[in-house]
Amino acid sequence: AVDYCANNELNKRNEMNFSSNASDIFLNQCGSKYIKYTSIDQQKAIRATLSLDKGKTLAISLPTGEGKSLVFKSINNVGFFDTMNKGLTLVIVPTVTLALDQEKDIQTENGHKNPYAYIGKREVENKILKERIKNSEQDLCFISPEAAYGSLRQVLITAAKNGNLRAIVIDEAHIVDEWGTGFRHDYQLFSGLWRQLLESSPITNQFRTVLLSATFTYESITLAQTLFSFNSDSFELY
Repeated sequence: AVDYCANNELNKRNEMNFSSNASDIFLNQCGSKYIKYTSIDQQKAIRATLSLDKGKTLAISLPTGEGKSLVFKSINNVGFFDTMNKGLTLVIVPTVTLALDQEKDIQTENGHKNPYAYIGKREVENKILKERIKNSEQDLCFISPEAAYGSLRQVLITAAKNGNLRAIVIDEAHIVDEWGTGFRHDYQLFSGLWRQLLESSPITNQFRTVLLSATFTYESITLAQTLFSFNSDSFELY
């Protein structure tokens, strides 16, 4: 009987009944609706993001519907491997509608109405956001490159100098090439502010940069590397 129990091929592990609420421990930090990754590629993209070194840039190419927004949510809720969840994650978005959609999504997940989108004609919300960033209280902000390069510029520089800028995420980053050349120049001009912010950050707490897109081209990747990295060693592509 002892030999039979020791050598049979019956699976006894199921009897132990270990409870598991998610397929990845990081997902537990991102809210109850994230039970599993949409794909292995999404999981690898999240792991590549959270293990990114200080001061480096990571371009992530994932198909539409793969859940690229989980990238900045994981930065916000989990944090990088050495700084954890501290500081502001600035998300550059192309349209007001997208900024408002992302704000509503975060508000729903967090269960409050605090503002997250810095957009025109919202003086009250923008004032709150500006003060919260000044006081190192804001963890996430959706903004256009024009506003970041304009009215919020000095506040962001101060945050960077104080080491309170955790990450800059550019959503739909192919737009830097497709729109920035002849339509919205601030998408490319923003790289000047990006460099100033990175150079202003303490060397021990430089922010990370993540570029997200489903439609990167060779040209858009090449331009992104030129504008948002200092050399080939500081730019990675997943």
